[in-house]
Amino acid sequence: MSVRFSFPFLATDWSQFDAGWGDEGCGAEAVIFDRSDLVDSARWALVETNLRRAAPLMGSRLLFHFPVNESNYVEDPLIRDRLWYCLDLAANLGLGGIVLHSNIVRPVRAWSPESANVATLAFLDFAALLARRLEGAPMWVGLENMPIMGNDALDLDPTLVFPADFAGLCSGQLGITWDLCHWSYSVHVVEKILTRELNERDFYPRLREAQYLDFARICDRIVHFHFSGFRGLARVHGGGVKQCHEGVGPWEADVPEAVYEQMLSAMAGATRAQTITFEVAEESYRVRPRTRAVMEWCRRRIAEDPAWASRSHTNVGFR
Repeated sequence: MSVRFSFPFLATDWSQFDAGWGDEGCGAEAVIFDRSDLVDSARWALVETNLRRAAPLMGSRLLFHFPVNESNYVEDPLIRDRLWYCLDLAANLGLGGIVLHSNIVRPVRAWSPESANVATLAFLDFAALLARRLEGAPMWVGLENMPIMGNDALDLDPTLVFPADFAGLCSGQLGITWDLCHWSYSVHVVEKILTRELNERDFYPRLREAQYLDFARICDRIVHFHFSGFRGLARVHGGGVKQCHEGVGPWEADVPEAVYEQMLSAMAGATRAQTITFEVAEESYRVRPRTRAVMEWCRRRIAEDPAWASRSHTNVGFR
């Protein structure tokens, strides 16, 4: 099965979309971030209009990223109804899939091991309902792993962070979107806590020992990847860098470049995953030199990697 590279674009900004991506053999991921994009009638009308414009140009190469901020569909009936609508819309437009976070985001100090367990049980119930809704669906839904801490250390969602958190969740068209930036940051934080370089373990409601290649254990359930690196450490208090910055190239990340090479190689085992979306920070999302640099970094390594040899990668070229 081939792997396709994909560009994200803001679904409320058509100027970020480039129909030429399809000519390159690439895909697109339409992204929205906030509750207002769903519930404000004018903003949602713009999102839907742009999805309908992009779908005939991209077909199943078009994905949709459901928002995270204040979009708790497990507890909020309005957001849950909008999610059901998005599932129907994606099926009708022929989209390839929907990326979905667990969306149980709360302030850091609101979490405890007990509250994390309660949230997880509620999410398990919802995931079973979602899996039933997806029976016979023409597209997948990929549950995405969250970073172990929010980028500014103000809030977090510990529901889906580690591979073990996905146990019992995925079947049929309900799979996993694995975010390498989120995962590399999570493992990095665990390392810092275990070596006592980070003395804030009480702010992490669910800690597990973790290695960078642990996600290989769940490759059979991964349907999609997000790829980039991170720089900086989010701190609840104390000195040092207090924010994590996502979307950097592997060669400029806090985790060694060789680790990203190893993770990219392990990604070959996810034979259901046809697409890698590059969530790379740019000065302008109309011109994307950094994204293309990360794509080229991956393209070269995939072409040279024996782990990818059994998979066709003829779709990873671009002009």
